[in-house]
Amino acid sequence: MEIISVVLCFVSGVVVASVVMVLLGIKNEIKELQKQAENFKFQTETNNALFRDIEGLNSAIKHDIGELYRYVDSRHDKLENKLVDIVKNGSEPVKSK
Repeated sequence: MEIISVVLCFVSGVVVASVVMVLLGIKNEIKELQKQAENFKFQTETNNALFRDIEGLNSAIKHDIGELYRYVDSRHDKLENKLVDIVKNGSEPVKSK
């Protein structure tokens, strides 16, 4: 009987130790998953901020390109008018100082 009780105590000790090890492993896995979730959340927030910044830059670039087109168009119109005047009048118009 003594041998059986010693074996049962040993086996129950091994079972308890195994359960504790499994529980600690699960706890560590949960902590690791929580860290990964936090990192994912941070990356998502960072990506969203970057996308907003990029959209702002795109809007600014589109605005600047529009302004550039308007400027070039204005210069083109002035040059065209000057050339038309030269062709019509036969000479370049006199500039006032």
